[in-house]
Amino acid sequence: MQAVTLKPYSWQQEALFDNAELYFEALISAISQAKQSIDLNFYIFNYDKTGRSIIAALAQAVKRKITVRVLIDGIGSYNSGLKAALELEKHGIEIRIFHPLPWQLSQYRRSAFEGNYFQKALHFFQKINHRDHRKLCIIDYKQLWTGSFNITDQHLSKANGGENWRDYGVMVCGANVAAISNNFDHFWQRSKTKQHPKTLPHHFQFYWHNFSHRSRKRKNHLLVKKINNAKQRIWIVSAYFAPSGRIIKALKLAAQRNIDVRVVVPRHSDVILFPYLANSYYHDLLSSGIRIYEYLPSFLHAKAMIIDEFYLLGSSNLNHRSSLHDLELDIILTQPSSQQQLSNFILSDIDQAFEIKRDDFKHSLIQKALGTIARMLRYWM
Repeated sequence: MQAVTLKPYSWQQEALFDNAELYFEALISAISQAKQSIDLNFYIFNYDKTGRSIIAALAQAVKRKITVRVLIDGIGSYNSGLKAALELEKHGIEIRIFHPLPWQLSQYRRSAFEGNYFQKALHFFQKINHRDHRKLCIIDYKQLWTGSFNITDQHLSKANGGENWRDYGVMVCGANVAAISNNFDHFWQRSKTKQHPKTLPHHFQFYWHNFSHRSRKRKNHLLVKKINNAKQRIWIVSAYFAPSGRIIKALKLAAQRNIDVRVVVPRHSDVILFPYLANSYYHDLLSSGIRIYEYLPSFLHAKAMIIDEFYLLGSSNLNHRSSLHDLELDIILTQPSSQQQLSNFILSDIDQAFEIKRDDFKHSLIQKALGTIARMLRYWM
């Protein structure tokens, strides 16, 4: 594990993306220029056109004697993750699976958790709802790529064989990347490093994470505090919108203080019940003056937030999974140009969305029933 001495500087460089083709092209270019190490951590790593292009770039890096490690999630990469894992290993790339499903016996050897098959099966049953939802790549301990892009064709345009999912991504450079790299090391060799790397106070000025119980609690507390202290605006983009009671209360109070509160969510989702779950919050929010927009062109998979001059972009949704269960990483934008760019992304999405009006909002009995069922399942969705 690399020793880290950090000072509270702004990110040295920030670059934003809202186009999958450009994001993956730039990421592959960065991989090709790596000098020392490449660490990838993705919830979904599919063995499709996008996955194969990333694997090819990583294989070339291995030939240049670059250390390459890949960590993927046992559920997120369930469908074609095994094919991707086999192909990565064929090229001499180390791969580990975060919490394989208990019946994925063939993946046990790729887990960092040590023990016999019975011990592993018991551990994976206990942790079945605890997932690694991060989507990041760390290059040479100083360059970080993250956002809502997974390694899958779904983000690509339909012309390129994808589903045209709407996403945001960011690349940052700076000394604080090394601390995120240390956290990757912790989960890579978890059985050997029980203690989480220490989070210094200034880290939360550059990124939000929930790698430990303490940091998860702090992140959730900071979010409520920022909403309560908002003076002008709160703009939220969330692919899976199911906020906690504390967040709902804070948003309603903000709207009652005449804060510009806007929530942008997808009209359609890849999780069949989620629109009904999000829908179940609408009446309460609309009654408080919160504006809700449903993005129409495709599935809105992005995750971002603007609270006054605070700009956040990453993997976290405003739902119970991100708050309570999943590992997440979000970057705080520090440069005015990228902050303005994120504002423009959200305004563009609002222009392509349908605004839900309180007077027009109606729930059928079926929608109410499905919303009730979805609420009962919200800790698993």
